[in-house]
Amino acid sequence: MWMIVTLADAHTCIRVCFNNDHRGLSSDIIAEHIIPHIMNGPVYKIKEIQASVKQEFHCDVSYKKAWYARRRAIDILYGDWPTSISQLPTYIQELQRSNPGTVVVWDHHPSSTPSNIIFDYIFWAFAPAIQGFRHLKPVICVDGTFLKGPYRGKLLVAVGFDANGSLFPLAYALVDEENNRSWHWFMRLLRIHVCGDMQNICIISDRHHGIINAMRTLEEWQEPLGVHRFCSIHIRSNFIQKFKNERLKNLMYGAGVANQTRKYENFMNVIFSLNTEAYAWLTGGSVRPEQWALCKDGGYRWGHISTNMVECFNNLLRDARLLPITALIRFTFNQTVDLFVKNHKVAWDEVYRLPKKSWDKYVKNEQKRRAHAVQVFDHRMGIYCITTAYRQSHQGGNAQTVDIENRTCTCGKWREFRFPCSHAIAACFRCGISPLTLVAHEHTFSSYQATFTGNFEPLRDPKYWPVAELQLNIIGGRLKQKMPGPLRNSRIRNQMDRRCPDVPRRCSNCL
Repeated sequence: MWMIVTLADAHTCIRVCFNNDHRGLSSDIIAEHIIPHIMNGPVYKIKEIQASVKQEFHCDVSYKKAWYARRRAIDILYGDWPTSISQLPTYIQELQRSNPGTVVVWDHHPSSTPSNIIFDYIFWAFAPAIQGFRHLKPVICVDGTFLKGPYRGKLLVAVGFDANGSLFPLAYALVDEENNRSWHWFMRLLRIHVCGDMQNICIISDRHHGIINAMRTLEEWQEPLGVHRFCSIHIRSNFIQKFKNERLKNLMYGAGVANQTRKYENFMNVIFSLNTEAYAWLTGGSVRPEQWALCKDGGYRWGHISTNMVECFNNLLRDARLLPITALIRFTFNQTVDLFVKNHKVAWDEVYRLPKKSWDKYVKNEQKRRAHAVQVFDHRMGIYCITTAYRQSHQGGNAQTVDIENRTCTCGKWREFRFPCSHAIAACFRCGISPLTLVAHEHTFSSYQATFTGNFEPLRDPKYWPVAELQLNIIGGRLKQKMPGPLRNSRIRNQMDRRCPDVPRRCSNCL
């Protein structure tokens, strides 16, 4: 029995906020509460978890307890790392049975024995993606990104570009670190299982020493099988770190994206007059002009100057990077299936004469050609001189030579993009040729449709999966937790991520 003997109608203490974190509200209870949200996406923000718990249980929970609750919910749904490693061979066996042609390559730890096989690396590429690459531009962007959560690991990714200019995932690998050994292993398997005997494949990447070393030493990537080019945005970031000058940075980037040699040389001459050391760095000191300048690379890039596409894909995988390995591979499988289903429907329902982005580009060039003046020099050989119109800013009036027979224009865009520029379209209208017949096959609807003709098959219910003979273990270092403190969930922003102040802001409709 108890009775109230004193009642304070109004509080006079200074503290007006109380922490009502109930000790009975454990991370396990919170995990059961947030499981439906984790099923929609494992990256359920901690602040959202705290708000949901506050609304449901009327209790405040600390960041640490909410984090452990999310980790516990992920383990309940997808399993922890040791369990995931033991389930991986069985899942891979079923994946390859349901989708023949899917490539999975293991690399076991050097300390493995026949009775104790220790997991080290794994490479995987889905069969429809391998078949679809035969119809894409021979350009591949490669990059690596870290796994989220408390465990070590790096995810290596290779993506291509379809006829609509969208990303096309090709291959993945899970390794411990980005180093010479892991990149050699990944690039070699990428050539053998994805690229095959295709030649003149352009690899675009940052200046990671592992990628550079692999492209220099692997026989599978020596010219004419492949060429290595650098991301212009990464080069600009490296350049500004060494030469801290905003004007030099803008001049360097202008030279890198210039389509015409004349414009490239104008930018480089200004750089030489401002800083000879910077000029030497760009012309062979650390990088060669063909590795970063668009007009110097020989047309291998197909107009792609950066690795932004693979960076975007890494962002799409931000949910998967929080999962253990088996769930991560399942996530990439489901993402690729969704990509094929979406694009297959678009490829057969499209109403334009080219894929949407290519058609928009063609319409833009066709509108520009109306202001050009055309002069015929050799009708039989297809040589024309195109003079552009003058603009109010006293620009324009440039003369460009179009060679329809060799599909070149002195503006450089036709050679780089394999797509008729406005000058080429003007020449085609003069001689009575349809410009659409001069579009490279990789930009056409037939290529777009052929890319997504491959079919995926669903996996059976796990109850019907036979247990694989391969039994994997994992060394303790692989499960070693990262450094104490808040876990990094996004990469550290640097000079490369800063928007140039001279570039105007535009909405997506104005691009």
